[in-house]
Amino acid sequence: MKATYKISGTVKSIRVRMSQGGTSTSTTLLGTSGKKVTKDVAVGYRPKGKGTLWFEPRGDSTTTGRTLYSFCLYRS
Repeated sequence: MKATYKISGTVKSIRVRMSQGGTSTSTTLLGTSGKKVTKDVAVGYRPKGKGTLWFEPRGDSTTTGRTLYSFCLYRS
């Protein structure tokens, strides 16, 4: 997955979680010191079957200081 995002602060991050067929995997988008960046991150995905992808705050329970501009799933 390719994600473009910005996170202010060093403690905050965004967790990316993929759930499919009873299995869940996750990865973390780390803080960017307020700079907009695009990064490739791996999420577990099987080509057949429905899945759910979601994003959640990590580091603290607030949603402030985090901006997700876009994301794109692709096969590598």
